[in-house]
Amino acid sequence: MSVVAVPYEPFESWPNRPAHPADQAQARIFEDILRRELDDVEQFESNARINEVRGLLHALRMRFG
Repeated sequence: MSVVAVPYEPFESWPNRPAHPADQAQARIFEDILRRELDDVEQFESNARINEVRGLLHALRMRFG
């Protein structure tokens, strides 16, 4: 008997998988938090942190759009 190794892929790596409504609701909450963070960061932080938060927002929109 042989064992075949299957690489682990988290659900987030499946871009065409339909999002569950609970996941979409959680994504909206995270997006709201990140938007508030972006407002604060734009006032006081460096461009690197601003771009990091914008990247997180973009990733949420692309996944749960």
